[in-house]
Amino acid sequence: MTAHETKTISTGWAIALLVFAPSRLVAHSVDHAVRSQPEVLEPDREQKLRLKFETQFGKSVSLIRSTLFASFAVVAGAIVAAFVSAAMLRAMGIVKSPEWNTWLQYGGIGVLLWATLARVDYSAIQTWDGGTLPERVDLWLYRLLYIAGSYPLALSLAW
Repeated sequence: MTAHETKTISTGWAIALLVFAPSRLVAHSVDHAVRSQPEVLEPDREQKLRLKFETQFGKSVSLIRSTLFASFAVVAGAIVAAFVSAAMLRAMGIVKSPEWNTWLQYGGIGVLLWATLARVDYSAIQTWDGGTLPERVDLWLYRLLYIAGSYPLALSLAW
């Protein structure tokens, strides 16, 4: 059975499984990968392949989940910081002018676009384990710029 003939799931259902039932997503991924093999597998070969896929997909799903939740925490932190800053600015009697609002919005959008466009093509620096210093610096820079862009946008709304 080829890959296009195997049973697949919708994008929405896959995301729901990722968030709420990651082990089911891994199991579905393993079944799909095994059924996508071009030849009929002997039972012992299929079992070895299943174990290999379970390890690989388990790590992948775990990494995606941890990145998803960590990025949510970072974005929520930027928004909370903007709300706290706005409350402090209002308490000090500093009024936001329309010009400030415009600069905050354009600045935030500019930094977010910069972060997106500055991202190195992953295939150009990717290694087997994905943990080299250049790869991590690229990711840290991307995240830092996203925080720096999210904060002024949130501040423009909260202030």
